[in-house]
Amino acid sequence: MFRSSLIVAGAALLCSTAAAQHELGSARRVPITAPIKNAGTVDVTTGRWTAPGTSTKAAPVNVFNNTCTWTVTNFYGGAGECEDIYDEGRVPTASSPGTHVGAQASQKILNLEIGYCTFNATPAGGMNMELAFWNKLNGNCIGGVPVNHSKLGGATGWTGFANFYLDTSGLALPGSTSNGFQACWIATLDVSGLGWTLASDGEGTFDNLEDQDKFIWGRRINDVSPGGSASPNGFILSGDPTFSAPGNCTYTNPCQTDVFSGLPCGTGLGSWDGEWINCDNVAPGAATLPPAPCLPGVAAYGYGTNCYWFGGYPTNVFDSTYLRLEGDLTGGGPGTFCTSKPSSIPACVPALSGTGTSVSKTTGTYTVTATPVPGGAGKPGILIWTKSGLLGTPVNTSFGFLCLASFQRAGAFPASPGGTNGLCNGTYNWPFQSIVASFGTISAGNTLHVQGWYRDSGFAPPGNANFTNGIGPITVTP
Repeated sequence: MFRSSLIVAGAALLCSTAAAQHELGSARRVPITAPIKNAGTVDVTTGRWTAPGTSTKAAPVNVFNNTCTWTVTNFYGGAGECEDIYDEGRVPTASSPGTHVGAQASQKILNLEIGYCTFNATPAGGMNMELAFWNKLNGNCIGGVPVNHSKLGGATGWTGFANFYLDTSGLALPGSTSNGFQACWIATLDVSGLGWTLASDGEGTFDNLEDQDKFIWGRRINDVSPGGSASPNGFILSGDPTFSAPGNCTYTNPCQTDVFSGLPCGTGLGSWDGEWINCDNVAPGAATLPPAPCLPGVAAYGYGTNCYWFGGYPTNVFDSTYLRLEGDLTGGGPGTFCTSKPSSIPACVPALSGTGTSVSKTTGTYTVTATPVPGGAGKPGILIWTKSGLLGTPVNTSFGFLCLASFQRAGAFPASPGGTNGLCNGTYNWPFQSIVASFGTISAGNTLHVQGWYRDSGFAPPGNANFTNGIGPITVTP
């Protein structure tokens, strides 16, 4: 059973059955009575919208697809504006059970598609949502461990703790034509310009452990519902394990046909019949009602911030949320190796990623990114590289693990993290194509491995710098 006694940091591997979550009232399972419209695609870096079906970009591939609506009727999960809700899924590696042709150890995410319903007239700048993704976060119901939302940062906040964070305010996500009328939308967020690489199976390896293989994503709508609990905002519920086996519509696995829309759909690999709901200022297991203006009675009745479901599929709707992640089958990130040294800010561990498995010696762009890292001035970051492969045994230095053999430093290309001193909100971006072009010793046909090195003033010398994990091999082309 899922008991409050599991609210401990060591609760990592959770029961796979949903028989012990706390049941949400029927008021939270809101019927969808308005047509679900496709809003199109918005480029989150430019704010430019593209109408459905008119994109000129290369066709991506589904790396996670949880879009099948329940075969009985459509619902969305109502939420209050001071709640964060966490769901789960799995992006497989090639070695995961089943057939996943094209799967990689890490997958660059190009598009993020969500479904939501609202009774709000479209606010200035569009619907104000926050989305966050973790490569892994203690498995189902985030292991029963509370997470600090803290939009403004901090080591445990979404902006400092998540592997990917997005605030949709200003992107013009549509709402309703006027307050009090239900409107439901599918919206695609083009995140290809952000360099987001999601580690498949948690860290690139299938462990067959819920807490190690599943990604977690958090969602929150900050717009105040115009009519309180009678007309809440929320995200569309999706997934039907009987109708569509989990993992359908992922990579080369065939899709099902949605019974309502007639469109291809899947039930997400690793989706689970439950979700963690965190209500601001309400502790796990608290018997008190959520404070205003939270949706009344949501995290109450002695359960507080906790693990919830809708009473169990198939009797009740499957408690999972509409989500589709699309990646580039041919241009995903390279493999990863080695282990990043944790920074001086707790829970701030950078991940190194690249924008492809090859880099041209003469043309194009290629960016190597390390994020999240401590922000602020005075923290130069340098990329180190080798064409000699990896050490048989990593060397544990005061900077962390060094895994490259006979490395060189790209000394003419230091990067700055940006962000704020004391917060884990920095990112290093190295122009790797320019680095490769600048070295006469690098030739077409070479295979490269790289790591990042950066100054961390939170540690005392001589350990006041850190190595990141490594990426490679990256093939050099003409």
